Amino acid sequence: MSNVIIGGFICEGATDTRFLSGIIKRTFENVAFLCKGEIEVFDIYHIQPNGDNFMEKVKNAANEAYKSGVMVLCIHCDADDISDKVAFENKIKPSIDAVNGLNDDKLCNNLVPIVPIYMTEAWMLADYDLLLDELSLDESVKNRSKRPELFSNPKYEIEEIIRQTFSQFSARRRHIDIAQLYLPMGLKVDLEKLSAQPSYVKFKNHVKEAFRILNYLE
Repeated sequence: MSNVIIGGFICEGATDTRFLSGIIKRTFENVAFLCKGEIEVFDIYHIQPNGDNFMEKVKNAANEAYKSGVMVLCIHCDADDISDKVAFENKIKPSIDAVNGLNDDKLCNNLVPIVPIYMTEAWMLADYDLLLDELSLDESVKNRSKRPELFSNPKYEIEEIIRQTFSQFSARRRHIDIAQLYLPMGLKVDLEKLSAQPSYVKFKNHVKEAFRILNYLE
């Protein structure tokens, strides 16, 4: 009989939710391969943020996660900076400390931070070939994303790729909006390419630690 992982997550925005749901599950599955025995990863449970500030949202999510049987709760916020230091100091660490400080056994306190540098769209730029494929473009399009986490506004970079390239085509060709990319790219982005981004490596390492807490990984 296999062990199971029931994961949950909260996100800052709806588009982040569509992209990160696939990333989180696939990362869990990737880490599960490192464990002894078979680990079945269930679909990741999205918890709607509820609260006046980030800390309140995390505490409420930890409560909801426990009620829903979630074993590992991912908490997302964008760094909005070239470093995740401020996000961890002002949001992530105080929120995790607040949950742990409640000493409530009816909260999920196995928390995993997920903090992309600047914003989540940097992780989309990490797999440039997939981005072109989703846009039905070829490799002749200029690669603007050699170091995705250096773009202060990666969402704008993707929108510029869409605008500049589709302006060259006939109006009869179907235009793709960035909102249509989040879900399919989250399901298909190459995790090896994503692993070149330090913020993703940090997230994956936190997932490993969460599995260790469950005694699934040494």
